[in-house]
Amino acid sequence: DWVVDDGNFKLSNAGDTILVYCLESGSRNVVHLGGFSFSNNWPDRDPSSYRKRKSALPVGLRSVGAVTLSHKDNYIYTGPQNGTKEEIQAFISAEGSWTGSNIQRYNPIMTSFSISPPPPVGCNSLGSGDVMVILVNSDDPDVVAFVALSEISEGIDLYMTDNAWTGSTFRTNEGTKKLIVPSGGIPAGTIFGYGQTDLSYGNDWVNAGGSFALSTSGDTVILYCLSDTNDYVHLAAFSSTGGWESPGLPEADYRTSNSALPSSLSSAGATALGHVDNSKYDGDTFGTKEELQQAIGTSDSWSTSNSERFSISSFPSFFAVEPV
Repeated sequence: DWVVDDGNFKLSNAGDTILVYCLESGSRNVVHLGGFSFSNNWPDRDPSSYRKRKSALPVGLRSVGAVTLSHKDNYIYTGPQNGTKEEIQAFISAEGSWTGSNIQRYNPIMTSFSISPPPPVGCNSLGSGDVMVILVNSDDPDVVAFVALSEISEGIDLYMTDNAWTGSTFRTNEGTKKLIVPSGGIPAGTIFGYGQTDLSYGNDWVNAGGSFALSTSGDTVILYCLSDTNDYVHLAAFSSTGGWESPGLPEADYRTSNSALPSSLSSAGATALGHVDNSKYDGDTFGTKEELQQAIGTSDSWSTSNSERFSISSFPSFFAVEPV
């Protein structure tokens, strides 16, 4: 299916190089995808001095994507064919993963490579109060808005649940939503959340179990992620039931409207209001992380209503989180 694009493609049995690339649409800039040399190296020299079997290595392939082998006429990859993209890149780049000969020709590899997804990114860099709830509408449709008070790295899975925390784990009689933090991460000061189209990532949450549905009789919302060792890292909590139950009660004592407060959120990251359907933070939107945590966690900083829904449009475009 390959057609001639330019010149005469013919590999030299004295050694040669192969580069695979594509062109960006519009700009037509070259994007290098992979490189292969069986001429021992990729010399850096005056471009006019490159002969037919030598090439410089494109800058974009110097950390990943290139194979460098000593001169033999024929090579075949004989390394592992299973792993993450990064693992397979390392396998293919390793000289020991190749078999070469100046006599024997090799048949192409006919079995597909199995590329497994990378493991979820652990959120060890995050902690209590690095995200806080700033708006909740439990009158349908449900809306929950957060503000990031620290940068959230791309690839982290954020979980939002109205399941009760018992002191050691979550009940499973309600629901959980998951947001995979997109490329580039979420910068500190960003307002984002669930359930509203003009809210960043408002429609990007997927179901992670049960049925997430806020009760107009009062409910709790807890945001968490998982560490590299799969432990809960509680980031934020919100209650519209007047407070929090004690941890360690019989599981049945935690009903659909109440929850214990994770102990890590006892000093920062939690807000508790009296029973109300809809709530919005109305305090300062600038300050240090600690100042904003304290302000958001104070009930006097909130507007509430059992009839009026609150809009995210009343917030500024971002919170100004000042360095300490």
